Amino acid sequence: MNQLAYFPTPLPGEDFRSILYRYHVHVMNKEIINTNIDLFGAKSEFALFPRGLGLLIKKLPQQALLSTETIIENHTLLPWFLPFLPDKHKDRIFNEIKIGGNLNESFVGKLAGNKYGRCIDVDIKYCPMCIKEDESRYGTGYIHREHQFAFIHKCTSMICI
Repeated sequence: MNQLAYFPTPLPGEDFRSILYRYHVHVMNKEIINTNIDLFGAKSEFALFPRGLGLLIKKLPQQALLSTETIIENHTLLPWFLPFLPDKHKDRIFNEIKIGGNLNESFVGKLAGNKYGRCIDVDIKYCPMCIKEDESRYGTGYIHREHQFAFIHKCTSMICI
């Protein structure tokens, strides 16, 4: 397992896929699949909910100071789902996010919904006003996790109200 020399510092409320994409751009991999292989050993696109996050955590440089719990809590939509999930499924979901598992038995994939009803949008959404504010505050725009719900069509951040 190769240690990463660099990983971007997550920004407030940044969607985990946005962090991965910033990494992808900074290391200049040609394809996102190559970046996913570097980070997770998986030949896929960036998933809404990460799987096998523990592998990435082991590869991070020391200064990253990230844990699976920090990423889940601050950079995924899982905290919004947890109050509605039975306790017996929560451990299974956390384990799947941390260590991965068989896709046929995936609980994480079911959280987003399916073609008959999705609570998280298929397309990544962003607010142009938030991007401008992010650029002035942090020097870069990024994707906010709160914008990703399928049923939200207007930004509700204090910047846009």
